[in-house]
Amino acid sequence: MDIIKKSFVFGIFILITLLGINFVFAEKIDIQIENNYIPGQDIKFKIILYDDANNKIDGQISYIIQNYYSEIVKEGKTGSGNQLVFNLPGNAIQGPWKISADYNSVSVNRLFNVGALEKAEITIEGDILILKNIGNSVYEKKILIYIG
Repeated sequence: MDIIKKSFVFGIFILITLLGINFVFAEKIDIQIENNYIPGQDIKFKIILYDDANNKIDGQISYIIQNYYSEIVKEGKTGSGNQLVFNLPGNAIQGPWKISADYNSVSVNRLFNVGALEKAEITIEGDILILKNIGNSVYEKKILIYIG
């Protein structure tokens, strides 16, 4: 029985060699991203798979973007090396956010910082002046209003 198993394995090896099948396994994932962003800005990043010789390889990678409170803001799949663009909401929570990428049993996390944005929206509706904080931090700037 042992000779049959050895013959089978040898036959598979010969078949793979004759067909030129190459097995490449991902050893590492890298996420290329800048470190600091402000709300409303586009975040551009790439997720790249590498083999054991540090060569770029193809593959479909799952990713998740989480905010400061670890809530999932976006998730999806992308090909290795594709550039992705995520528009950071105008009221994005200030602090460290995270991108996680996973391919088979290989995974990686990268942090990026979302900075403070002091921004107010001032509108007039009839006789009513409306001041609305549309940033992600307390609006402490002075507002000068002239009436009449």
